[in-house]
Amino acid sequence: MREAMDNLQEWTDQLRQKGASVLFSCFFYSPDRIPSIIDYRFLLQLSLVLSVEDQRSRQLVENSCLWMGYAVDPQYYLPLLLPMIRGKSPKLNGESSVSSSSDISRFTKLMNLLLRGYTRKNLNETAFSIVECYQQSLSQDSQMVDYREMIITCTFLLDHLDEEVMKNFIQPILQDFLFELLSLCRSQHSEESIQKTQLLINRVLQGSNASDMQQHIHQMMEKLIERTDSITQKNEFNSSEVKSLFFALETYNTILEHIEVSEFFLNISDRFCSSFERLLAPHLDLALKQRAMEILSSFTKRQMNLRKGLEERNDSLVWSELSVTLLDRLFKPFVVWLGGKPALLLRRIASNGAYQIIETMKYDSKTKEKIARYIFQHQSEKKNPLESVIVLWEDDDSSLRQIGIAMIYTLLDSFLSLHLQFSEENNKNIGEMMLKRMNDVDDSLRILNLDLVPIWFKLNPENLGQIRDSLLSQLVLHLDDLNEKVQEKIYQTITQLINESNQQSKSILKSNLEEAKKKHRNPSKYVDPLLALLHSLFKIT
Repeated sequence: MREAMDNLQEWTDQLRQKGASVLFSCFFYSPDRIPSIIDYRFLLQLSLVLSVEDQRSRQLVENSCLWMGYAVDPQYYLPLLLPMIRGKSPKLNGESSVSSSSDISRFTKLMNLLLRGYTRKNLNETAFSIVECYQQSLSQDSQMVDYREMIITCTFLLDHLDEEVMKNFIQPILQDFLFELLSLCRSQHSEESIQKTQLLINRVLQGSNASDMQQHIHQMMEKLIERTDSITQKNEFNSSEVKSLFFALETYNTILEHIEVSEFFLNISDRFCSSFERLLAPHLDLALKQRAMEILSSFTKRQMNLRKGLEERNDSLVWSELSVTLLDRLFKPFVVWLGGKPALLLRRIASNGAYQIIETMKYDSKTKEKIARYIFQHQSEKKNPLESVIVLWEDDDSSLRQIGIAMIYTLLDSFLSLHLQFSEENNKNIGEMMLKRMNDVDDSLRILNLDLVPIWFKLNPENLGQIRDSLLSQLVLHLDDLNEKVQEKIYQTITQLINESNQQSKSILKSNLEEAKKKHRNPSKYVDPLLALLHSLFKIT
């Protein structure tokens, strides 16, 4: 057999095919002799010949492994092969050495070929040890494992294990392993492997009890927080620790995709936020901070989508509490303006995450009340959450100005429905920002900004002062705007104000419109109809 495997590594097809034929014959006709010659060197050489170049020889080698898996009891080679997959290869003197990633890849491929030959009995008895070995490999060094071969193993186990064995023994450890495997695939940016692993996770979750599944996820979350904190509490990291943090982030991402918003999550929210605060610390790598913020933003987006178009969920109260914590501790600090491209990248992602939370107020009454009252109670403080949103209106990035406008609209609407009031200073700040955005370089933002005007007037029927006068004056001025879409939106806004605002605002509008009738290029289009509407309302009054 040694001579046959030597021939398989020769240069000529003839010698390789001869070696493959002899090797298969030995396995097929004398399987009872194999256990006596199995050692580390034998398994190493068998893994090496799996990569033989010509297809006919490779097929014979693979068939040899299949037959070995069928005919030879796993007890003779698993105690050797599993440590080899974990990267520990015994030397002749009894010590062990660390294998290379290519070695581990070959050993995992050998394991897969042996598995395909297993009887159902052998498969049921050894599956737990194999998955446990794979999980230990990931924990030791995720960069060394061959995740593609591991995906093949897990697929085979799900297809062939007895249902009872799967449910009672393999499912918990397989679920945990697949979560970590998905994280590894994401850190390697392997889209095909990500999709395959996600499908495997879905298959495992479909066959699991929901409460048991969440319990496993909770355990994983707690272990992950501990593992991440043990690294981030240091001031400096080596390259291996940075890789570990990226891997931890992808595991966070996988957990957050499947975890339910429950009392457990609320109870660990302080530790969870502290962990991410350390991951977002100024001295850390920008790519690491960017990925951490993306994962948080994706989580809030999923939660918002879960609440769209549905009746109020059972987890609404818990989510309302959690959303305030996330907004205050993880998003608000990065929404504030800081110079430089790195700060802009984080500000974009953080603003988007904050936007998802604020948008949830439209669909979830408990979230609306919780966030609105949180902003109401803290609006007089320095660096209050409302100030962070208002500042977005002045950002150089038009996408951030758009997010700021959208968030303020939702907050104005929520305050109005809950009969809350912004402070006089905040009202003034919002009014001034609306004035500035009337002249934004982006016409689409000018149009979006106009949605705020009527609701701001409703929220502040009295004591609007100079800001009100300036806003009304600017609205009438822009009836003569060069952009027809802006003109049309201004007309609709003024019409709404005429119908809904108080007598004093109507009088100011009337005065401005009469002046505009003398100056605008085409007053008959918008000015005259608005004046006619005002005159009719004054007659009624």
